[in-house]
Amino acid sequence: MEIGELAAASGVTRRTIRYYVAIGLLTPPAGTGPRRFYNEEHLERLRRIRIMKEQFLPLDEIKRRLAAYSGPRRSLQDPDDPRNLMLLRAPRDPSDVSPLKRSVQALREEGLPDEVSPSLLPPPPPPPFPVTTCQRETLTPNIDLIVSEHASPAERDLVERLRAVARTHRATAYRDPEAGT
Repeated sequence: MEIGELAAASGVTRRTIRYYVAIGLLTPPAGTGPRRFYNEEHLERLRRIRIMKEQFLPLDEIKRRLAAYSGPRRSLQDPDDPRNLMLLRAPRDPSDVSPLKRSVQALREEGLPDEVSPSLLPPPPPPPFPVTTCQRETLTPNIDLIVSEHASPAERDLVERLRAVARTHRATAYRDPEAGT
């Protein structure tokens, strides 16, 4: 398939596909120039990348995990492929745990430990952006200063020095030259 078809099938833009090839997340397609062709392995790898990106993994970590699980390829939907365990997320419906159970059983049959290494588990989602109260102060007509409530004492001292510089600047810069003062 051509890059446009791969982009449509995977839900990834052409530009992103080219970027993934450039950084080594995807193997280069067969052919040269406008006659380059991608195959089902490219599509499956893009699906794996998308799943790991949804878990907020950085591209370097995704690349490392994909390299660790390279080898004879099985389908992304194959619950007996233990490599898919790293891609599984908790089922939305608690009664739908059969793929997870099959993957764990496959791990046991291969003689792998019951516990999964923490490096194979996705990291916890990042905490929500903390809400911080800030104070805004106009130093000059063209300069505003925004100070977080969490500013350290040294930072607050710096703010005071900036205020003093701004006061001096205002006193000299905005003086009326006609008044003679």
